[in-house]
Amino acid sequence: MRQAELTGAAAEAVTAWDIPQFRGSLAWLPPSSSDEGAVEVGTVVRYGTPASVLLTAAREASLLVVGSRGRGGFAGLLLGSVAQYCFQHAACPVVVFREGTE
Repeated sequence: MRQAELTGAAAEAVTAWDIPQFRGSLAWLPPSSSDEGAVEVGTVVRYGTPASVLLTAAREASLLVVGSRGRGGFAGLLLGSVAQYCFQHAACPVVVFREGTE
């Protein structure tokens, strides 16, 4: 949100939905800080795998921000599969946000 504010850009929260392979995953939650108050935030919900939906949305973006939930045994060390794929294939810079960081 701070980057969008500094550059005068709008932010877009993108959520993908697909028939889940397993149940119990969490959906997108709004940010817990007050940083979003000075930035226009749009929302988009599209059908498809998370990585493909995010990469499609990022085609015209100047920055893609993704979370890292890594579900493997080394969750604290490795990127999640969606963040890794986006990092490798996005047409714009990618920031991977880890929970508990600022």
